[in-house]
Amino acid sequence: MDWNNIWENTISGIFVVIFGGISAWIVYSLGIRGKEKAQTASLRKQDIYIPLKYELKGIIDMEHNIWKNIETPEINNILENNDEYVVSKDLYDKCNTLCDLISEYNSINIYRVVADILSKRFEERYIQLYGSSTHTEFIYQENFEGEVEATDPAITDFYETVRQKNVIDRIMNNSIDYEEYCNQKGYVSPFEEFYAILCASVLPKGENTYDGVKLIEKSIIQKEKTPAEYIAYGFKFFEIYESDTNVNNKENLLDSIKSISVEIFEDVSSTIRNIGNKYEKE
Repeated sequence: MDWNNIWENTISGIFVVIFGGISAWIVYSLGIRGKEKAQTASLRKQDIYIPLKYELKGIIDMEHNIWKNIETPEINNILENNDEYVVSKDLYDKCNTLCDLISEYNSINIYRVVADILSKRFEERYIQLYGSSTHTEFIYQENFEGEVEATDPAITDFYETVRQKNVIDRIMNNSIDYEEYCNQKGYVSPFEEFYAILCASVLPKGENTYDGVKLIEKSIIQKEKTPAEYIAYGFKFFEIYESDTNVNNKENLLDSIKSISVEIFEDVSSTIRNIGNKYEKE
């Protein structure tokens, strides 16, 4: 009996078994890990990238309307929970930039801008009519007694009136082109008529309520305008609105928001395609 051959065959058999076992374990392990990786990638696609893609598509396709705020729950979710999601640094940085732009955009309240323009005109003309936007008021309190300057009720009442959403909506529903046509022809525009009604609703009533203008500008008497008409007529509101810094800034911000949204949308779409091709393609 050749013990050397028996020993060599035994050793070879052991190595074959060991090698086969290791190979099988590697194949099995890689298969499990591959499936787990594919499952993880598919879940990330469903939970992160697809919702983000649809949110970005909504921003890109939204009408150019600076009166509406932009809400981005998916982008905020990524930024707030990136320790868990761990998206790429490039995607994170772009989402962060987009979020900052949207925050600045939403901070500009166009209703407030319009109300301020309307109120400024009213106060300027009110001072011309009545000489001041304040009145002397006698105050008596336990620890104070004397006269103070208080804002006239008409001013505060007008501020409250034009800050109502339905009032501003009605004003902005007027046709700008028709307003310009009326200005060119010297007609009283629908806006001026409505604005005069708003002014009349808060102005003092009485025959001698605009004595101040007799000293400053007599045209109101000569043309037989009421105080409300004097304030409203000739007010080129839409020109002032369109040239307002806040309005222009918000317009530019919306353009920037749409531009970076397109860029992120293309990146996310590419990521979704790559996941599909690599892990889900049959």
